[in-house]
Amino acid sequence: MTLPGNSPPKYSAETGEWGHLPNEPCRFCRQPGGVHFMIDDGPEGRSGHQPMRCDLCKRTWEAGEATA
Repeated sequence: MTLPGNSPPKYSAETGEWGHLPNEPCRFCRQPGGVHFMIDDGPEGRSGHQPMRCDLCKRTWEAGEATA
């Protein structure tokens, strides 16, 4: 939660934080609402390769141009 006058928290790959994609369907179960991605501000994240997970079916994959 961000209070007025405060900046939002800065996310970094070192803390292993995850972003949520509420409308993205899972690659495996095709259900929207459970897909998360590792917030990565390093070279892998900038090149488009990010770990993904689905909290609904518990599967993981790597997002990237080669796997799109």
